[in-house]
Amino acid sequence: VDCESMLRVSLLCVEHQFGRWSIEMANELQKYTDVLMELDPLNSNKKKEDVLKLLDDALLIYRIHYGPWSSGYKEIESKKLRLLE
Repeated sequence: VDCESMLRVSLLCVEHQFGRWSIEMANELQKYTDVLMELDPLNSNKKKEDVLKLLDDALLIYRIHYGPWSSGYKEIESKKLRLLE
């Protein structure tokens, strides 16, 4: 089973159950982007842009719920900086 596909389904389910801007959604986005960055080298700019968008969404959610000083926010921000290198 393709874990990327399963996580995409999970994103939809979490969004439906908890809402687009819930912390549960941010946690799922974090897992999903981890998988995308590990399994796919993100060689294409389109894939990289997609992951950056997902990371921006997760950052916004963490900022709303916990603030930019939270460890989750800092972890996602670090992931985004690595991707931009």
